[in-house]
Amino acid sequence: MHRTEHVMGFPVSLRIDDKDVPEGLADAVFGWLQEADRRFSPFKPDSEVSRLDRGDIGPDDISADLAEVLLLSERYRTETGGAFDIRLPGRGLDPSAVVKGWSVQRAALLLKEAGVRRFCLNAGGDVVVGGGPWRVGVRHPEISDQVCVVLELSDGAVATSARYERGNHIVDGRTGLPATDLLSLTVVAPTLTEADATATAAFALGAEGIAWASGRDGCEVFAVDAERRVRRSSGLPVAARDEGAGGAEPADPSLPAPAPTTVPPTLHERSTGRRDMTDRKRRMSRRSLLAAGGAGVTAIGLSGVHLATTDSEAAATVTSSASGSPSAPDLMPLVKETTEGPYYLDYDKHRVDITEGRPGTPLELRIQVLNAKNGKPVPEAAVDIWQCDALGIYSGYEETSEAMNEGELVFDGPIPKLPPDSKTTYLRGFQMTGRDGWVRFRTVFPGWYTGRTVHIHAKVHTRGVLLDRAYAQGVTVHTGQVFFPEDLTAAVSRVRPYTRNDLPRTTNATDPFYSGDTAADGLLTVEWDRTDATRPIRASIRTAVDLDAINPGRRGNPPPGPVRPGP
Repeated sequence: MHRTEHVMGFPVSLRIDDKDVPEGLADAVFGWLQEADRRFSPFKPDSEVSRLDRGDIGPDDISADLAEVLLLSERYRTETGGAFDIRLPGRGLDPSAVVKGWSVQRAALLLKEAGVRRFCLNAGGDVVVGGGPWRVGVRHPEISDQVCVVLELSDGAVATSARYERGNHIVDGRTGLPATDLLSLTVVAPTLTEADATATAAFALGAEGIAWASGRDGCEVFAVDAERRVRRSSGLPVAARDEGAGGAEPADPSLPAPAPTTVPPTLHERSTGRRDMTDRKRRMSRRSLLAAGGAGVTAIGLSGVHLATTDSEAAATVTSSASGSPSAPDLMPLVKETTEGPYYLDYDKHRVDITEGRPGTPLELRIQVLNAKNGKPVPEAAVDIWQCDALGIYSGYEETSEAMNEGELVFDGPIPKLPPDSKTTYLRGFQMTGRDGWVRFRTVFPGWYTGRTVHIHAKVHTRGVLLDRAYAQGVTVHTGQVFFPEDLTAAVSRVRPYTRNDLPRTTNATDPFYSGDTAADGLLTVEWDRTDATRPIRASIRTAVDLDAINPGRRGNPPPGPVRPGP
């Protein structure tokens, strides 16, 4: 049985190898996870967590489940001296770092209580397995399609905290600053409750967190620090290769053979390490690899892992699409093509987090690229986005943006491609789609500027290659813009730092490029807290493109009217 659903903001995949398992068991697993999301999400205003945070209910009124989560959270806060904290300034109560592993582990318990022997439950890259042996590959913190080490376990869990997908999102509660000592930290533990919370807490502790985590009962650690040094505990269950080497060998050429040492040599430099790891991966049996779900997955999981089974006959690819693909009769029309505007820069910024510290309401933007002819996801496409900041300023064009917004720079006719006036790169970047066609970006909600509604620019490039951190030799099949519902924009405009933007705000209805309220027009689907527009927003869109077309983005005239700085 294989099944994948999108829960808690990430894909969750369930694989059960036992025979004759009723479909109702999978229903129970995903039903529980959906219930946990409803009850404990800080982004849902009617959740128990949100009501407690607002004071609608008191500590004596909460459920036994939430009390257990809060008790676990307090335990980790105490044991880390406050580095791990679910109450950070400006964020409110957010126990997500505990809820994810705790709820998925409870789902695994449902499987065990039903008599399931061999299963894998993958929640956005954090994994709990039973009835192994299973192999779990830990993602390289810098090279998205490589693994650092392959682990092997029969019953247990693996969780990773890292900077590569969400940027510097883990904060050291002692200082209130992002934790930057480590690039990634993976914990192997008997339960995902322990693995997930320990990984987050250890990452928040920084360099000292490696020894702290490895000293916990039942926990083993694999970490890469900011200097790219690999550190691991002596009992880390590194898998032995059973193919092509005539015996055990390390899972990655930059690691020594498993030995009771805590400080192995450093990772190879990217230029040699990438080539060596690619050669090693080619020698691995394709049938022994099992991609284990997650938006943006290629050969590895979104948040840290991919799986492989030692039973080559059972190996198969798990569906990794977060929301599936439309069937042929239900295909969306081609998404609207628009101008790229004067502010596009072809920079090689292959990254998830594009903020570079710009202030604003946090925004998670997810885009799925679909083939308009058959509705199937398009893998290995480069999705390139760029946007202005809260005050309507584009990186690379600070002086130009301000001059056009103030009416000091006006063009009579089409706006030409403008040369940049600075070397800044904030709020620009690209990501490669996985097999499910999805990419994800961490950014901030855009501001507005003269003559334009709030929007984000996007291009889709195909038929190229990813070389180091650059996308080369491709063609642009789509140039467009995505837009936000007007009620969301109005709410965000009333909170800081957007209240500092004194430019007149153009609404969707009066924008020269906004054409309608559908995904084909570029309108995003959003999830946000209507009681607090400073809280993180999630936005997504499925984009159907013509893969045979070339659409670099025309630079035509905007409609007549007052000063319009262009898109």
